[in-house]
Amino acid sequence: MKIIFDPKPVKTFALQISFNIGWRHEPPKEKGVIRKELQGLLNLILNILPSWFDGFYHLDAEFSSLIIMGLSEDQERIPKLLQVIENNFPEGFSGMGAGIEMGVLSGGIKKDIVNVIEEFQTEHIGRKLTIHSAPKRFLNVRNLTRAQKHFLVSVMLKKGNELFLEVSPRGDRIQYGMKLDDVALENLDEALRSYEHWIRRRFESTKDSVALLTLMNIYEKIDKDLEDVIKEVYSVNIVALNEAIRKLSAISKKMIM
Repeated sequence: MKIIFDPKPVKTFALQISFNIGWRHEPPKEKGVIRKELQGLLNLILNILPSWFDGFYHLDAEFSSLIIMGLSEDQERIPKLLQVIENNFPEGFSGMGAGIEMGVLSGGIKKDIVNVIEEFQTEHIGRKLTIHSAPKRFLNVRNLTRAQKHFLVSVMLKKGNELFLEVSPRGDRIQYGMKLDDVALENLDEALRSYEHWIRRRFESTKDSVALLTLMNIYEKIDKDLEDVIKEVYSVNIVALNEAIRKLSAISKKMIM
């Protein structure tokens, strides 16, 4: 199984297992089925773990995840967690053709545990899924990488705009909501430094680390760590960035009229 490992000198860990299925894949008559399957699998896992383990699920447009957090001294349980997921794989997921896409592990974990995860063989390999809820209010941005789009969205969110980065095997999209007022970027250098500070602080947490590394790597061909993401953002194509901002500004003006 594809696994991205983010080692940290801490006594905790976070494991995020992601599936190639999200809410856009739900058939019209089966709304809520993915959330229900995720919750059921999460409950099963937590019921067989000691009470100090914690977990939750994440449901995105075209992927979903289970996140389990525990103490590093209990890391020997991680391979068993994968086997529980494999043995109790949601029937609803299988019926729609979903499978395990990847895993991200962060924290104080021994390398041999990481090796066991990498060698884990799953029978639940996802195939290309049908989109039942097609995106409508979105902007296709060319010549910007996923990390650079994430930077742009983060800057605009700070200004109170409703923007979301949707990752997809078909190509990432910037989805926008009803509020798109201030889309100007006054000082690029200041925005880049602010983004770096924000993302480095988030990477101090194992929980946030697995979430960000999943977002940056799922459906991508080349694995990226924190330094790769920051380097990529600083090398942003200024022309492409300004073009994306110009398009967002045009959308904003239409919404006001």
